[in-house]
Amino acid sequence: MKWLIGILIATAGIIIPILYDMNVNKPDLVYTISDYIPIESNNENTNNIQQITVKNIGDKPSNDIQVKINGEILESRVVTDSAEDTYEVYPYIFELVYSELPPEGSFQLVIETSINGLNEDVLTIKSEDGLARNGLDEESTSLIGLIVLLFFPIIYFIIMFFSLRDIRIHYLTRKLVFSSLESIEYIHKKKPFYFRENDWIELLKTFISFKIKSDLKRISIEDDFEGLNSYQILKSEKPTVLTDDEWRIIKEDAKRVITIKIEYSFIKCYSVDSILRLSTNIIDSKFNLPEAYMLELKNMISENFIRYKMNHKHFLSIEEINKALTEDLPSFVKQGDKEMYLRFLANIQNIFILDDMMRHFYDPLEVYKQNEQFIVSKNKESLKNTAYDIKFFNTATKLTEDVMIGKKVILEEMPEWMKLYDFNKLNNFLKAIESAKENEANSKQIIEIIYNSIQLKDLPDQKPVFVDSYMWNQLQEFIKLSRDTKELKGSLLEKEEEYKKEKVEFNKLKLKIEKQLTFINDIFNDPTIVDRVESYNQIFAKGNFHNLRELSKYLLELESNKE
Repeated sequence: MKWLIGILIATAGIIIPILYDMNVNKPDLVYTISDYIPIESNNENTNNIQQITVKNIGDKPSNDIQVKINGEILESRVVTDSAEDTYEVYPYIFELVYSELPPEGSFQLVIETSINGLNEDVLTIKSEDGLARNGLDEESTSLIGLIVLLFFPIIYFIIMFFSLRDIRIHYLTRKLVFSSLESIEYIHKKKPFYFRENDWIELLKTFISFKIKSDLKRISIEDDFEGLNSYQILKSEKPTVLTDDEWRIIKEDAKRVITIKIEYSFIKCYSVDSILRLSTNIIDSKFNLPEAYMLELKNMISENFIRYKMNHKHFLSIEEINKALTEDLPSFVKQGDKEMYLRFLANIQNIFILDDMMRHFYDPLEVYKQNEQFIVSKNKESLKNTAYDIKFFNTATKLTEDVMIGKKVILEEMPEWMKLYDFNKLNNFLKAIESAKENEANSKQIIEIIYNSIQLKDLPDQKPVFVDSYMWNQLQEFIKLSRDTKELKGSLLEKEEEYKKEKVEFNKLKLKIEKQLTFINDIFNDPTIVDRVESYNQIFAKGNFHNLRELSKYLLELESNKE
């Protein structure tokens, strides 16, 4: 590109002075149109590429240059005269408006169109100074015109080549990056001559990345695992333009996408058959992969297959569980996952059988026997013991209830299903209950005898067999002592009543004597008191009261004599 720039600069240094001398102090806008070049297209029509070059060969700037094309323009590209130049493109009815073109300035318009060649019927180029003229229709046949006629085709060819190169690069980039039509085998194609080495490598890497990511958009890989671009990359040889490290990174990305896609497909599968078909297709795929990755892939498929069966299969009966335990798993399921699945089924089976035993509470051993051939070995002993315990508990409970309501229960023969130790233990337990009930009855009778003894009722004529002699003698002694005590208590109560009566009489007598003494004492102080005693308040016998009157008289006489 540098050599082309040098040529253009050198050529421009020669042409500009010549064109300056040819101009007459005004804008002079000319244009040229290249031959059209057919190119490939995705549809049935053939498109063409043409270049329009607009140049101001006058000595004044040309303003508001308009390029109108009456036709369908698919792609367009403008090469400005300088980086500061501005323009606008109106694509619906194609129109290019270029703001200003200085003297000796030019711009190129490269288009991709379905029109078979541009002409004055479909192309109009004008500025504020009027219509531009076709540069190939020069009336001047001077040496300068001849030089221009020879120079511009060369310049056109060089510019058109690079413009076409850019368009082709753009087209191929868009085709590889944004289209899904190209297969992954494209990475082994030879580099086009117009591509630089680094640009081609970056394009291939972008193309491969796009293809790998497009795998994630696929809904299902159930029936077409080998159709994955990531799969095709892993089985492909390294492109010669890529380094080993670049190819290794690409393959790691492909592996990650395959892993994600497989896990997602397991989630989206709607049945065991579909997930089995998917797993088989992946495992049976024949391509050269690193052994470690292939082992990782198989382990992941095995684990996801088992987890799918565990999470999506709903068992409604013990028969379904037993059937699942006898089914053969696919050969790709590794031993560890198989054991995990069997443990999962064994746990569910254990729950179902225990539930069935509780619903058939009176004969759980029969439930065990019906499922014995399907029960996982590690659960057999536990379930058998559980069934036996339920059966034994049920039998022991029923016999105990019979004994408690008074039935005579004798286990003469040990049931076939019962253990000898438990048989003896149950027999001893029942005997203990019967003995306890007998002891309870005897205890009630003893309590009744003791109660009667407390009531001092007579004991039976004969000692009961369940009462020992010592207790019988004690009861007899108790009754005798109680009766003696009762008699003594009655005698004491009688004496106590007599004492109370005597005490009352004594207190009355004492009170009477105290009143008499007080009255006698009062007589010595006041002899006339005798005359004030009422008959109802008399405390002396008739004779004694007479004596007191006599005493009163005597005392009164003494007092009279003293006076």
